[in-house]
Order: sequence, then structure tokens, then C-alpha cells
Amino acid sequence: MLVSVIMPMYNGEKYIRPCLESILNQTFKDFEVVIIDDGSTDNSASIVKEYAEKDNRIKYHYQENQTACVALNNGIEFAKGDYITFADNDDLIELDTYEKVALSFNNTNPDIVVYGYSQDFIDENYSTKNEIKYSYADSLEKIQLSIINIFQNGLFHPFWNKWYRRSIIMESNVRFDKRYNSMGDYSFNCRLFPFVKSIETLDFIGYHYLKRNRDSLVASFVKDMVPCFMERRRVTKELFDFFDLWKYKEANSYYATQYYFESEDFLINLYKKKCDLPSNERKKYISDYILDDISK
Repeated sequence: MLVSVIMPMYNGEKYIRPCLESILNQTFKDFEVVIIDDGSTDNSASIVKEYAEKDNRIKYHYQENQTACVALNNGIEFAKGDYITFADNDDLIELDTYEKVALSFNNTNPDIVVYGYSQDFIDENYSTKNEIKYSYADSLEKIQLSIINIFQNGLFHPFWNKWYRRSIIMESNVRFDKRYNSMGDYSFNCRLFPFVKSIETLDFIGYHYLKRNRDSLVASFVKDMVPCFMERRRVTKELFDFFDLWKYKEANSYYATQYYFESEDFLINLYKKKCDLPSNERKKYISDYILDDISK
């Protein structure tokens, strides 16, 4: 079984070495690393090529600077694996992660595998963990409950804590939506899961999502937050509709809680010091958000 690890890269020279080391030194060896360079202007390309000369599992591809979503879509086209997984070029992966996933296939044949991850806040020197219990779902009711459980444990959004059967991606023609680069992985998952016939969740922490310069990120104004939140709500509702998750109180509770926190983030974003929108534009943002048909 060959696994394709797709990694979009843009100016990653500071962190690409430890990231690559955490992949290339996996105890499971049957994989390729498909790196899509999104027009880097630093030394990251030469670092990757240095590694590629020593390890032919690395496949380097260059594209003119566009977006991470475009890079991910190109990576899918280049991938040759039976399964596809992803990695950000500044994160780390536990060295036995791929082996644990591969070993789980001895008893199952899932379309998607989901496992836990930690968020490591580098500046503050602390971590939070998102974990889930083992389960295998291959019937509608089991899949419904599995999806709810994945949402509740904070594991649905990202793509790097999952393995996807490549044939499902190719046959469904689901790709990353370049209009919403900041939530491309969430939208991708919402649109792909309806094609899935089996889901396996594994009870271990396999991925380290490293968060740096948190203060500067928190202070930054995100101008496209409204369309991103509207799109998030739309694809979430479509997923819940498809699987008829609304009949479960846990799903309704998750949806309501998510809407509350999104609304809070939305309002905080509009009143950050770095937000230079005039008051009339801020009012329009608020009006568009409140009157959005999806949230009614």
C-alpha cells in the first residue's frame, strides 16, 4: 500500500527541515512526499531538493504563486498513492503515526481514517490535545454517530489528521475551493464525506499542529471572514442535511455552539485595532452576517 503525503509549501525555510525529518523517519516506509512549491522566494526549494537527492520518495513540483488550495489540488493530481494524507510544512508528525494507521487496516478497509492531534503553542510553551476513541463505522447510523463524534472532539476541520482513500477523491471530483483559502480543508471535508461508505477513528495523537506568533495572528484583521463564515455554514448545513444529523440533539448542540463562537469571532474581528474599515462598511458586514439566509 502506497501513501501519498501532500505538502503545500511557501517560504518554509525556517521549519521545513524538522517537518521533513518527521515524515522521512516514519517507521512505516511505503509513502511518497508530494511537495508543491507555491512560488517560494526563500531558500526552501533548495532545502527540499537537497533532501530529494538523498531520498527518492520526495517528489518536488513548482507552481507560480497562487494559493495553498491550488497547490493542494495540484498535489492530488500528482499523487499516486492508494491513500492520501496531508502535512503543513511547519508542523511535525509522530514517527509511528503512519505505521499505526497502516496496521489498523489489518482488520478494516476504511474510506477515511481520523486520528488525534495536539495544538502546540510555541510562544506560550503549552499544548492542547484533541483525541477520540476507536471506532469503525460502515453503516448509515454508525457513520452518522461517527461524524458527530468527530465534530464534538474537534477533529473534523483539518485535513492533516486524516487518511483519505484516493479513489474516493478522484471519483467524487471534490477538490479544495480556492475562493476560501483559510477554510479550504473544512470545506473539502464537508463536501467529501457524503461520498464515504466507511470511517475509522483511531485513539492516538499523531500530528502536532504548531502555532507560532499567536499575538500577531490574533491582532490581525481578516477581511474575508464574512464570506468564509457564510461558506462554512453552508457546507456544514449541507453535510448535516445529507446525513440527516439534525435528528440527533448532539448535532444540533454542536451547530448552535459553533454559530455562537463564530459570531463572537466575527464581531471581535471587526473591532480589532488593525481593522481600518469605515463604520458604514462595518455595519454592512454585520447586516450581511445577521441576515444571511443560511443562519435563519
